[in-house]
Amino acid sequence: NGQYQKKLAALQLHHEIQNERDRISRDLHDSIGAQLSFISSNIDWVIDKNNEMSKEEALKQMKAINSTAKNVMSNLRETIWALHKEEITLLEFSDKLKAYIQNILQLKSGLEFISEEKIGRNFILTPTEMLNIFRICQECVNNVIKHANAILLKLVVCSDEKSFYIIIEDNGKGFNSKETESGHYGLINMKHRAEELNAKLIITSN
Repeated sequence: NGQYQKKLAALQLHHEIQNERDRISRDLHDSIGAQLSFISSNIDWVIDKNNEMSKEEALKQMKAINSTAKNVMSNLRETIWALHKEEITLLEFSDKLKAYIQNILQLKSGLEFISEEKIGRNFILTPTEMLNIFRICQECVNNVIKHANAILLKLVVCSDEKSFYIIIEDNGKGFNSKETESGHYGLINMKHRAEELNAKLIITSN
């Protein structure tokens, strides 16, 4: 009976590990596969249109390709970091997210970043949970940088005994809330990731 329980526990652990691997594989496909496809198709386009493009157009395309390649490397580093950990604390996640934001803002002058932590219970996250939450925050931050025309970006990470929450806010121009319901791939992907986490995602604009 004791041996049966041990075998059952081992099978359950193996199943959970396999599920984690499957989820992380999907994350790699979504976040890296799509970007590599973008790089490949844009390089093909530049080669095909080389004689028809001005230097300015070619430079613009190469900058876009270079930026996407850097994003691929960043996403790969985050995924490898998560894979090497069996569990990730909320505090570790907060530090990782702050470092990511500070790094990408080095190239964005005029946007101030401030952060605040009020972590009571240091929740434990699985690698999949960490990656899903991180990708949601990543998409949010990237939208602020690209579209908000903000001069301030704020990150708040808080927790109590029952739950934790993460707030990313800016003082930019806002957006049309209907975008969250109509074909905006980034926002739709954020919602899907939140649903997988059984988390509540709130997107608002003043």
